[in-house]
Amino acid sequence: GHNCRIGKCVVISGCSAIAGSVTIGDGVMMGGGSAIKDHVKVGRGARIAGGTNVMHDVPAGETWAGTPALPIKQAARRELVIQRLLKPGKGR
Repeated sequence: GHNCRIGKCVVISGCSAIAGSVTIGDGVMMGGGSAIKDHVKVGRGARIAGGTNVMHDVPAGETWAGTPALPIKQAARRELVIQRLLKPGKGR
């Protein structure tokens, strides 16, 4: 994207998308197929899981996942709830 700032030692895997005016701190890792919305800041040392769509700023050192992106523990909890809702129940 236009007007982006990308720090030192950043890993951006294939099929990732970065919109305009994004700031990516030093040492950030972006998994394949991840995307970052315009005007978002990703803090130093943050990790973005593959396939994640980042809509809000990511604090330094955190790992985010999912669509829309959340801190990894919240994203995992959300996925678990969705799987439980989709699981066929007895007598339903």
